[in-house]
Amino acid sequence: MIRCVVSFTSFLMLWFCWLALFESALFESAASASENAAEQASAIRVLGSNATEFSKAKACQQLALVGDSNAVQPLSELLGHPRLADYALSALIRIPGPQVDNALLASVSSLRERSLIGVLHAIGQRQVADAVPKLQSEFGKRKWSETELLAAIQMLGAIGTSQAESALQQMSVADRSGRYRRVHADAIKRCQRVRIAGLPNQVSSDLLQLQADLQAGDGEYRDALLKARRLGAVAAPDLALSLRTAEPSRQVLTLICLAELENRQVLDLCRPLMQSKQAEVAASAVDTVVTLGGFVDADRLPDFVRQRPEQAVSFLRSIAAAENIAIDSQVIGMIQEMAKGAGAEPRWRSAVIQYAMQRRLSEVTLPLLQLAALDGETAQAFLTAAAATVKLDQFSAFLAKVSEVADDDPGSASLVLQAALVHLPQDATAESLGAAIGASRMPGRRDWLMDQLAFLGGQRALAFVVAYAQSGNGQSLGDEESVDAATRVLGAWTTADVAAPLLQLADQLPAGKYQLRALRGYLRVGRQLDMDRQDRLQLCKAGWQRAQRDDERLLVLDILRRFSSEDGMNWLVDLLKGSSQSSKLPSSKPVRNHAFMTLAHVAGRIALDDPNRVKQLLAQLDLTQAPASARAALEVLR
Repeated sequence: MIRCVVSFTSFLMLWFCWLALFESALFESAASASENAAEQASAIRVLGSNATEFSKAKACQQLALVGDSNAVQPLSELLGHPRLADYALSALIRIPGPQVDNALLASVSSLRERSLIGVLHAIGQRQVADAVPKLQSEFGKRKWSETELLAAIQMLGAIGTSQAESALQQMSVADRSGRYRRVHADAIKRCQRVRIAGLPNQVSSDLLQLQADLQAGDGEYRDALLKARRLGAVAAPDLALSLRTAEPSRQVLTLICLAELENRQVLDLCRPLMQSKQAEVAASAVDTVVTLGGFVDADRLPDFVRQRPEQAVSFLRSIAAAENIAIDSQVIGMIQEMAKGAGAEPRWRSAVIQYAMQRRLSEVTLPLLQLAALDGETAQAFLTAAAATVKLDQFSAFLAKVSEVADDDPGSASLVLQAALVHLPQDATAESLGAAIGASRMPGRRDWLMDQLAFLGGQRALAFVVAYAQSGNGQSLGDEESVDAATRVLGAWTTADVAAPLLQLADQLPAGKYQLRALRGYLRVGRQLDMDRQDRLQLCKAGWQRAQRDDERLLVLDILRRFSSEDGMNWLVDLLKGSSQSSKLPSSKPVRNHAFMTLAHVAGRIALDDPNRVKQLLAQLDLTQAPASARAALEVLR
């Protein structure tokens, strides 16, 4: 009896302990949920405010930890942002529920390139089945770039449903690059693995039916190719065997299918068709052999490639994808012989040069420049090829030859040179261009070279052009033509780092058209280029201080209107009150009226988020001098 009492007492003690622990856990869970909700609300407020991009990125990272369905809408609004999209997407992916899926699907139609690619990968990762019809609908509305299509294909493969597989099968990839077709084939295989995994006993019977269908009529034959794609690499041997007896049109389709299946065991069955008398069959066979790795270890080009100049371009375009060093060396030798005067069939010569361009073989750059000197009529074609292959240590020789062309045809020469600039190291190339400008005594050529520095961009290129604009110093070329060209180039510079040099030139250059050009170029940066909000406001203040004409003051007001901000509104109010420490409002009535109209626009935008702040500011302002339309709008706001 005593033992029972003790046992019951122990049980009661354990029960109360467990109950206390349970209540404590519930309390901690509720506290944690409350804390998460508070953190989420704070982060969402940051996203909807005028906070810096850094703060918004941090808010997205916080929502990735604590966000729920309430965070979906503010995060989805950032999916098209050039710098915050990745942060928003990382947060959305971690939030469960259909709201995220719907938001991702809804954004597909409005996004492009990098932003769209990220969303498509997220949809695939979440395996949103409803994305398949949505994507098929979007394909018909616009032309998709190859990178976007590749992401869409990968998304369909990740979803893996029969509907996704059907959508992939309907996509035409025959005229696409080998990489594109490989990604497409991989996506289909992923779908196939999902489907076939549930039917392992069906594979054997499918292969038997495949063999029969390959020998039947056109309808059965096309069904057989679809079945082979569904079966994957296991179907490749039977498919390749059918090449021996198939008619040319079927051989082409079968070779394309074999390239997608990526089974190297069938290479020996595909190789003979590279010498087919049927041009389409031969081209498809070369492409398939390359895709299956048949040229990886080749020690030279097959003889038939050179014997068929009418197809050499197609053949070599495919073979270049194999990245074979031995074939590279052979092509280099051929072009070197051409430069020495050795004749070659024109179509063959064109094909070999295109191969060198595709592979960026720098060993042929100087021979190509020799060919350009030998044949004036086709000089630009050889220079264009050299632009694709040139390296930095060859650039001076290349630039000298292109500069000669620029004296007569600057537009064509620019296209040739810029094809080289896009793949050469930026600062080192700027040094070469700068040296060429300094060494030239031809104003027209110097102007042209400065345009190329602007295309190249970067800090070193900018420094050269600024030096040429500073007439009379040790670095300047010391003539008006150089100042004219340099200030023109700086005025059209495409990155915001040109702002400080332009402001310095506006202060240093003597009064006149070059000083005015520098100031207008400075204001153009604020109107057209991407800048931090505070930097843009400082630009407006500095531009206003230096403006001597109403035209430039109106440009400043246009910047404030385009990029409405509370700080800009504050400065405008101080300007109109006459209390600005750094700037004064001129007596010009058009400028004053425009300033009031700008304030009405900016204040109206700010009032959407902070009406009380707008009321406080406008209460300090005398509106009697404002034009009627602006006065009416401002009276409503205050």
